[in-house]
Amino acid sequence: MNEAVSFAAQCAKAHGFSDEKILSVELVVEEAFVNVCSYAYNNEPGVIELNCITDHNPSGLTIEILDKGKPFDLLSDAPSYVQAVDISQRRIGGLGIRLMCNITDKITYDRLGSSNIVRLTFYKE
Repeated sequence: MNEAVSFAAQCAKAHGFSDEKILSVELVVEEAFVNVCSYAYNNEPGVIELNCITDHNPSGLTIEILDKGKPFDLLSDAPSYVQAVDISQRRIGGLGIRLMCNITDKITYDRLGSSNIVRLTFYKE
């Protein structure tokens, strides 16, 4: 996972992102990888491909994560999170995806053949 996070950070840096924005990219990519490992592969070994796409939007970049695990749409299949008043009553899980949605400018999910494809789009500003 460290290689994927470093690769995404290098892409963001090469595309002119600020240090603060690069940290956001790193956080979201790490969370996305954790979700793929946890849900698409059930913490079993698997292959994950990471692509950095900058040609669609000159002011942003898209990190594309592909896996061959079981179908898992992190936007709709993720555990739901309901905020309880007391932290001891809060359910474990769901906050990472919520965080990803708040930090990322756009997230999409597609199932193409036997692949899950998550696209995380970030804009410089």
